[in-house]
Amino acid sequence: MFCKNNLIHSTYVSQIYNQYKISFTKFISNISALLAWNVFSIIYISVYFTNFKTGIYSYFLSPFEIIESISMNNSIDTLSQFKTKGIYMLGIFTMSLIFFQIGKSIAQFLLRNNLLYSLKDKLSATNSQLEPTILEV
Repeated sequence: MFCKNNLIHSTYVSQIYNQYKISFTKFISNISALLAWNVFSIIYISVYFTNFKTGIYSYFLSPFEIIESISMNNSIDTLSQFKTKGIYMLGIFTMSLIFFQIGKSIAQFLLRNNLLYSLKDKLSATNSQLEPTILEV
């Protein structure tokens, strides 16, 4: 026989609560960064290229072009050739990191206000309503 009673573990609600906080923060941060990357990439492709399809192709092909063109003899020439693309890509990456941090701050704000308290109350209520169950083997 196996007896399952979550009331025995005093840290059960706290563990669920902490895991939820971490997961929620990561989710909001990553979604925010991903949306920013998509928006800024689309803006870059729309402004920098005349044809959107060609822009997408060039956008995703450019890292491979840079790697293929790098050699020991002309590394300075290679860097100057891709300077504008590199600056735009670095800008998109930087904006994605900034929006990741903004998303993290928003998630922590939401967790500090009402969202966590209602979750913790629901978990406590659910945990207190659980009765020991006996499973026969």
